[in-house]
Amino acid sequence: MAKKKTISSSDIITFYMEYVLEHNAQPKSVYSFAKANNFEEIKFYEHFASFVALEQSIFKEFFDNAFSVLEKSEDYYSFDSRNKLLSFYFTFFEVLTVNRSYVVYAL
Repeated sequence: MAKKKTISSSDIITFYMEYVLEHNAQPKSVYSFAKANNFEEIKFYEHFASFVALEQSIFKEFFDNAFSVLEKSEDYYSFDSRNKLLSFYFTFFEVLTVNRSYVVYAL
């Protein structure tokens, strides 16, 4: 089977989240994880140093997604600080809700 030429950190995050939800455990090694998802091991290390770094970046990605959704809203810029924070909390928890299964696993 041909290896995927370009792989992004988002692809690796998606593969990892699917893996842990299907197996209820972290992969045994980066090599086996990469092989199971049909990409070269070196591609993993181009984006992450370890599974721990990958897990940390997942929640950062959730944060970034919530913030980017808010930035797209024209109304967000007219809110006062309190409403901006409340909007962020609401949006962030919506992102967590969409990824509920992984969040429960991680916690």
